[in-house]
Amino acid sequence: MIVQKKLHFILYLMVSCSVGFDLYATTISEVFTIFSRFIHNPQQVGEVAPISSAAGQELAKYIRQNVGGKKYLEAGGGCGAVSIQLAHALHKDDHLDVVEIDPEMCKTLKIRLQKYPNVSVYCCSILDWHPEYLYDGIISTLPFNSLGIDFTQRAISYFKKVSASNCVFSYVEYPIVGQVFQHFYMGDRKRNFQAVQAFMEPIRKLCMIDQNIVYFNVPPVAIYHLCFN
Repeated sequence: MIVQKKLHFILYLMVSCSVGFDLYATTISEVFTIFSRFIHNPQQVGEVAPISSAAGQELAKYIRQNVGGKKYLEAGGGCGAVSIQLAHALHKDDHLDVVEIDPEMCKTLKIRLQKYPNVSVYCCSILDWHPEYLYDGIISTLPFNSLGIDFTQRAISYFKKVSASNCVFSYVEYPIVGQVFQHFYMGDRKRNFQAVQAFMEPIRKLCMIDQNIVYFNVPPVAIYHLCFN
């Protein structure tokens, strides 16, 4: 219980910092929505505050660099902090599918993205989303380290399956959080964390085309861009 209270206090400080850190990109309500959902279900949510606009722009850069007429998938839309950046980067004949499992966050997503005619929001697990086409780009903010090795393996297999030729898969990881929190993990959770790291490392070595650490985010976030084929 004491350890849990200490962790919650650390998270509270991080969220408080993020409010002032990127206030222009999100609202206080959205910050605390994410934070409260994290406290309620940390394995599913994975982040303590909305991703900053700087990180969102990094995740969207391959959309901006592409020509139009492409299809994109965002796995884990959250409250839309990244989705907005992706929507802004779309060409007029592109299309973005945003998949989010949390019903409350889906409501927020639909409101925030309703002005973008080439963006669709779907409320389900990413593993239950079965499109009739392949994607030219996939952006994921899913918390692999929290969701565990079984989900991570299934998700990566799924992303490969729905990737078109030369699809860029971009995903996030919080290296500082992982390094700190792994010392609090015990038993199966610690083994799961280590298994995810061991699984993703060779994939990055084989498939990574670009990476960047965005320090203008609380906490700093590592963004990896991979190409599976």
